[in-house]
Amino acid sequence: MTTITIDNETKEELLKIAAKLQIQVKKKINYNEAIKFLISNLKNKKNQEKFRKACEQIKDIDINEVLDELYLERRKDEFSF
Repeated sequence: MTTITIDNETKEELLKIAAKLQIQVKKKINYNEAIKFLISNLKNKKNQEKFRKACEQIKDIDINEVLDELYLERRKDEFSF
């Protein structure tokens, strides 16, 4: 176990988060669990941002041309089996 130093304002905010989390899960939550919750949410948010970025429309790409190529390659695959 490691001890970390935080200021009173941060401690107060962490306590509020832990209290809200405790109400949601209906069990006692300590600071460690509250910090793990925050880390997990940050990771999820980053993953969502990556997903949204991957789904963005690409500029200067003709979607019909891309779809035609996809269908053509799929037909080639069907005939190769």
